[in-house]
Amino acid sequence: MKEKYPATLRGMLDLIDEALCEAEYRGDLADVLSALRGPDEYKFGQNRQYKIDMTAPIRGAAFPKLASSRLIESDGCHYASTAGWQITANPREVRMPRRGPSPAWDHFLNHAYVAAKALRLTIVLTDEVAE
Repeated sequence: MKEKYPATLRGMLDLIDEALCEAEYRGDLADVLSALRGPDEYKFGQNRQYKIDMTAPIRGAAFPKLASSRLIESDGCHYASTAGWQITANPREVRMPRRGPSPAWDHFLNHAYVAAKALRLTIVLTDEVAE
């Protein structure tokens, strides 16, 4: 009987690595994985909200079982403590500024935009610039 998942983390990482190199959708997969976290360089306030507005819908669309679970705080999932996992007004809408305050933000915005398109989320571009 075949196991549902690889037996080890290394096995799962190898499977993901293979998909990132060979799958027809490898570019979209790379963008979704890159957009899950968001940039760390933000001040508390407006930039933090932008990060939540972008990453929470992407996380929810990428991992709907996890996003809908109310037990994620106790099951040891690393995403459970990530800001904004389940906090958005519209979970199918990604709100993002057209540009960020730094090249790192602009790089992230590109990944988030492509990830949202790949996940068929609605993208709302604002004229604001994250500060």
